[in-house]
Amino acid sequence: MIQLIPKYRSVLKSVKPVHKTAKIYNEESIGALQACLDCTDWGVFVDSCEDLEELNDVVNHYIQFCEDLTIPKKTITCYPNSKPWITRKLTDAVSRKNKAFRSGNKEELKEASKSINIIVKECKKNYKEKVERNIKTNTRAAWEGMKAMSGCRSKKVGIDVEGYPNKYANDLNKIYARFDVHNFKKETKNVLESIFEERDDECFRVCEKEVENEFRCIKLKKSCGPDGISAYVLKYCGKELCEIFAFMFNWSLKQHCLPKIWKTSDIIPIPKRTPVNELNDLRPVALTPIVTKCLKN
Repeated sequence: MIQLIPKYRSVLKSVKPVHKTAKIYNEESIGALQACLDCTDWGVFVDSCEDLEELNDVVNHYIQFCEDLTIPKKTITCYPNSKPWITRKLTDAVSRKNKAFRSGNKEELKEASKSINIIVKECKKNYKEKVERNIKTNTRAAWEGMKAMSGCRSKKVGIDVEGYPNKYANDLNKIYARFDVHNFKKETKNVLESIFEERDDECFRVCEKEVENEFRCIKLKKSCGPDGISAYVLKYCGKELCEIFAFMFNWSLKQHCLPKIWKTSDIIPIPKRTPVNELNDLRPVALTPIVTKCLKN
């Protein structure tokens, strides 16, 4: 009977920590990125490129280069038992307690334990006040905080791939593209020609102020597409980027075509239900470039 007693393992030991790389967008780094883009002569890019496809590719890589040059990165370790109210002050206090425990100093260990209890109460109080403030200003953040405090945070569901990942991806592509088998190019040719004949290109001019206002309305949580330009860059550097993007928008409207990257999407499979038993249990979510969505608006 003793061998049938279950052995308890804490979440910290049963689940491995996750290491994530995050970019630090603060006032200093954003100011450096804005200065880097503001001193850029976009005319050099326009004069050196022969077509819109090449210009868009060069501009995208240049923006990513400036972002990597000015925005610092840090590696974050997410433990399975971590709480949202834990701060650096609390982790430092826990480190001091562990150091006192290893040294065998009982007085220092006692003082460190008292300090941790005080800091824990302070951190919980500050997080509670933060959630209460968000109720009036940011209901989404308030709701996320309430779920974290009550312990009803949604569990992330992973996708277990059996066999070769490339074969699994190809099978998903066949499932998602099973309805896209007929080419409607002949049916739409006459319609497109009639539209191009009747349309006046002058009424589709895009000014820089419109592009800047559209960039400033971007939500920061919006995921970037295959072009790699994040919502933070477009929102905070809209004034510096509106000139070149307004030029590319007007060039695209004049030629009646879009760059290839603007029409490309990253398909992310999201589980409809758990567990995932078949390919049809995965819902395709298309992530298009944010610039394309701004042009449509």
